Amino acid sequence: MGAAQGFPSSPFWDYTWEVYHRPHVAGVCIELQETYAADVNMLMLSCWLAATGRGVLSVDEWGQSLHVTSVWRNEVVKPLRHVRKHMKSEQRVPAELYQQVLDSEIKAERVEQIRLEQQWQHRPSTPLAVPGQVDVSLRNIVNYFVADELEVNDALKDKLVTLLCGVLAGADAGMVEQAVTKVIEAAAVSL
Repeated sequence: MGAAQGFPSSPFWDYTWEVYHRPHVAGVCIELQETYAADVNMLMLSCWLAATGRGVLSVDEWGQSLHVTSVWRNEVVKPLRHVRKHMKSEQRVPAELYQQVLDSEIKAERVEQIRLEQQWQHRPSTPLAVPGQVDVSLRNIVNYFVADELEVNDALKDKLVTLLCGVLAGADAGMVEQAVTKVIEAAAVSL
């Protein structure tokens, strides 16, 4: 599903497809989705903006991203996810039908990502070393959480360390943990 017919080329989608399948990334993204109501595409956007050196989006800019995708997410992506989860719990659903719904959900996520990429792809890009990517990813994630009115708390720390260590292959776990602690503490003070 990395490359699909009928979709424009998308470096953001290619990035997401590659990092999402690294160890622990999918699991922690789903956990953040289920526990915090986080949008996985927004988490991936946070990291892609850092990986491509496009910088930190302000809370207002994250609000714009949420606005651009909210109708599609609420009217298409979430209902498909609901149907897929319901089908997964059913014992007599043909595997082929389940797979078709899953494929549709993934394609709907891709449409959302294309919209997000179109919104931010023209930002200036400056390559960052891994510590810079950690910092920019974290600041983006916190700003996204604030814009989406999601809770930023200490329980989030371990999940963000796992996410960033998975996304940023080769990142030093100790450095990531220190950065996460610093950003979460700063966010807690400012909220």
